[in-house]
Amino acid sequence: MIGYEIESIDANESMIVIKTLPGRAQGVAEIIDSAHHPAVLGTLAGDNTIFVTPSSVAMIPEIQKLLKDLMTQKKREVA
Repeated sequence: MIGYEIESIDANESMIVIKTLPGRAQGVAEIIDSAHHPAVLGTLAGDNTIFVTPSSVAMIPEIQKLLKDLMTQKKREVA
């Protein structure tokens, strides 16, 4: 249900910030980490915010695509 838990995905020149529903950031971060994508160096999760650190800033667009794909994939699995 990751697609329903994420409210927004934004990025700057060095990091991706994901806003989730309250209390869901750690679960979403675990899903991202468990994907073991080489472009993701790591995540840091609070209550409703996740910082995603890319392995390289050039990988930010690829990570954003990965996250959006995860969101839509999980929504299709539920439907």
